[in-house]
Amino acid sequence: MLLYKKNYKHKSHSVNNNMKTVKTTLSLLLVLFYLKVNAEVTNGAINVYYGSKNEIAFKLFDNVKIECGDPEGKWMSMVIYLPSTKAFYKPNIKLKKGYSLIDFTGKKIGYIVSDSIDITPLYSKSQNLYQMRYAGYITINDVRSSTVPENALEQLINSNSTNLNFNIFRKFITDFGLRRYKDEMDRKYPPNKSYVLWHDTYVVSDAVFRFQLIFNEDKLVAILHSRKLNIIGFKDTKLQKSYLLWTKNSNKKEMNSFINTYHKIYEVPDGN
Repeated sequence: MLLYKKNYKHKSHSVNNNMKTVKTTLSLLLVLFYLKVNAEVTNGAINVYYGSKNEIAFKLFDNVKIECGDPEGKWMSMVIYLPSTKAFYKPNIKLKKGYSLIDFTGKKIGYIVSDSIDITPLYSKSQNLYQMRYAGYITINDVRSSTVPENALEQLINSNSTNLNFNIFRKFITDFGLRRYKDEMDRKYPPNKSYVLWHDTYVVSDAVFRFQLIFNEDKLVAILHSRKLNIIGFKDTKLQKSYLLWTKNSNKKEMNSFINTYHKIYEVPDGN
């Protein structure tokens, strides 16, 4: 029985020779599963369901860090990584009903409900680290709203709409684990600097990033994001796979040029 109705994988794009660098960078970052950032926190004890959403796979207790995909109605895909052992690489090993879920501090954070749960063992040779990936579906009410990065970002921008400099976002970047990221967009528009929050590849989303904050010098000029934001006073434009919140100025020609560049780099499939 599968946990998911689908797994999202980033599509590679080939627009010009420079895209080889972009694809290589994306691939390297995506395989570093032990660097995943957990964003949301469970809101009380919750049930995690299989992809069919009518059978519980496992339960998690209150205040457990997880990572979620984009909402699909009332549902969201989720994933959590927990310590494991080499024993689970043996064929036909299954987690039985009642098996405790233990985090990296040794704390019990939940337990298995179904005898037929699928497990995905993972191993980092460089760190000699065994992990287990647990995934499924939860409802949007199963996470604390204050721990959803988009909610925190909305509040931050709406409270500082006339002063969107880097210092305003410094704590947010640290708290939610955004990382400095240099891509073709930055090279096309120097001296832009980007900070991104990645989607785990095992959650459901069509966007390249969960969001990407783009600064020019010390000022926020744009945000590329996978979920529509409720920001007062700025235009949010739907792109092919994501949204663009343009905060730089009211120059539509400049904004459209930026959108076209992004489209060529990240949204045009191979062969087009």
